[in-house]
Amino acid sequence: MPIEQIFILSFVQGLTEFFPVSSSMHLNIVHLMSNWDDQGPLMDLSLHVGSLCAVIVCLKKNILSLSVKNNSSKIDSISTYKYFYIILIASIPTLIIGFILVKTGYIDKLRDNLELIGWVNLIFALLLLLSDRNYFHKNENIIKSKHFFIIGLFQILSLIPGVSRSGICFTTSRAMGLNRIVSAKIAIVMSLPIILSAGLYMATKLMQTNDMVFIFHIILALLLSFLFSLYSIRIILTIIEKFNVIPFVIYRIAISLVIFYIIYT
Repeated sequence: MPIEQIFILSFVQGLTEFFPVSSSMHLNIVHLMSNWDDQGPLMDLSLHVGSLCAVIVCLKKNILSLSVKNNSSKIDSISTYKYFYIILIASIPTLIIGFILVKTGYIDKLRDNLELIGWVNLIFALLLLLSDRNYFHKNENIIKSKHFFIIGLFQILSLIPGVSRSGICFTTSRAMGLNRIVSAKIAIVMSLPIILSAGLYMATKLMQTNDMVFIFHIILALLLSFLFSLYSIRIILTIIEKFNVIPFVIYRIAISLVIFYIIYT
């Protein structure tokens, strides 16, 4: 695999994983619009693990701290891994469905369906806009445990390429009345169990290969994705706090139009 392909894939993954756009869709587009061979699911997994490492670093620096209301109505400011067990439980449905899709090979069929990706991306871009423009929002900065579980259920939809995992988490959070900055942080931290599971799967596969060049490419992609993801997290938190989701919606609509043009002309 060319080094420039690894660099571009890492850049695309790092930049899009935590934005309300679909990182898997962008990785597919890079493959379909280039002369490079398909990078394969294992390379995709390594790119996502790089993003996971960036989330862990931000957790340690308390960049992603949240205010949570517990059952006694007491408000706690929590950070690092104190809410990980809640996120893990909330992510179980997505992990189960994802495992089934991988074992049956159906995930590859979804991944290669460019027409489906185009339509799904367009629909969920509009849903993102509607949730963010809901003037009945309470704009709360306090999240309850039930919010995590509801978001976790809707996160199942992110298994469809084009939906965007961070996008559906952000959309669901905003629809429940949480403010933009809290919604953005939730979209980031909800990635932990999903990407961690992908990382464990990747590790087992790497242990089965003796191709040192391939292993080097995987490690390089992981490191580059980590650096780009770290920068991306800081950007998204700044943009969401100062602006709104309209630039992302316009971008996603434009991407879908380009896909439709490629397919239907």
